[in-house]
Amino acid sequence: MNKKILVALGDSITYGWPYEQEFSWVNTLQQNLSNLCILNKGVSGDTFGDMLNRLEEDVLIYKPDYCIVMGGANEAYQHIPQPVLKENFLKIIKELKQIECKIIIGLPTPVDYEPLEKYLQEIREWLKDCSRQHQISILDFYTLMLNKDTNKIDSSLFIDGCHPNKKGYQLMGQYAV
Repeated sequence: MNKKILVALGDSITYGWPYEQEFSWVNTLQQNLSNLCILNKGVSGDTFGDMLNRLEEDVLIYKPDYCIVMGGANEAYQHIPQPVLKENFLKIIKELKQIECKIIIGLPTPVDYEPLEKYLQEIREWLKDCSRQHQISILDFYTLMLNKDTNKIDSSLFIDGCHPNKKGYQLMGQYAV
């Protein structure tokens, strides 16, 4: 019997930057779910538009059973208008649904720069609404990476206010199981 396939589609946080993929949350997930073939298709700097452009070669070609889609931070950093982000995300969802892939949305992790965090908070709320409309599961990486006392980014889990450190990636991977 062939293993079911899960593809993690995303940006540097999916890839595991600044480390190698072996320290990514996706690798931790693979170690805990050895019954699945899990592919890390995170690319640093990618937006949902970039992910849409590489969807065929990085995801659809594998005919995955599951796909975790996570992004949004690079749109915030690049000041991409939210309607563009939303349109690209919905096109990704449409393509995945056409191959009957179970979709899981990874909510973007917090950042420690307020203007970007405000943008991302609006996107997270929209992604939650989108998940309800399309009956898609969510991995709430955002809440996971908050300091429970301050409800702000837990700096002990990040290296630069945006990218998790090894401890943060491990926590994300364990949560995703």
